[in-house]
Order: sequence, then structure tokens, then C-alpha cells
Amino acid sequence: MYMRYVSAQRAFLPGSTGNRTVGVVIMMEKIIYNGHTYSRNSEAKDLSHRKYYRRSWNKRPKNGEKLLHRQIWFDNFGPIPFMCVIHHIDGNPDNNDIENLCCVSERDHSMRRVPSKARGC
Repeated sequence: MYMRYVSAQRAFLPGSTGNRTVGVVIMMEKIIYNGHTYSRNSEAKDLSHRKYYRRSWNKRPKNGEKLLHRQIWFDNFGPIPFMCVIHHIDGNPDNNDIENLCCVSERDHSMRRVPSKARGC
């Protein structure tokens, strides 16, 4: 269904002295799904960028889906209803198998405290 690999990319960040730039190697985890590359940076400051695979930044899909688990849901069931999110049943964002994904309202998702399997998604 999809292929996973890790690559190193060189990013240039502002240096501590003036306009000098410093080269930093960033390890990017990548997955190829349906011919598109989805990446995540496990060292990113933003939690969402560390947890979820996103479609290549410069190629945003026409249907607005840019997170891998949302795209997998879309490909299997069609558009995600308004005010709904795709939830990983086992809580593991690495497990993007369709059997591990369910569509829930944003409200229900934010109120979840009990493990998903106990609730039955």
C-alpha cells in the first residue's frame, strides 16, 4: 500500500552572527503513497509535524487533503464530513491502515480520554 524510507536533507538556518547561515542535517521520514511523497520531521517543534505525515509542501492536493491518514480515508470513503476528523483507533499515528482509522466529530475527538478500543470507534 505504501513504502516508508528515511532521508537526510540539508536545511539552512540563520546563524547566530549576522546574515551567516548554518547548514543543518534534518532526518526526514518519508512515505510514498499513490505516487505522492508524504514526510514528517521527528525533530520539528510543532507536535503535528512530528506525528503526522504531510504531503510535499509545494504540491498541495486539489481536494485539500494533505495529511496521509486523511488522504487514505478520502481514497477509501470519499470526502471527510464537515467538523469531523480522522482518528487513529490504536493511538499510533504510524499505523495508517484503513482498519485503524475512523471518522469522528471534532467534539467527540476532543473529549476522548478512554482508549479507543474500549469505546469502539
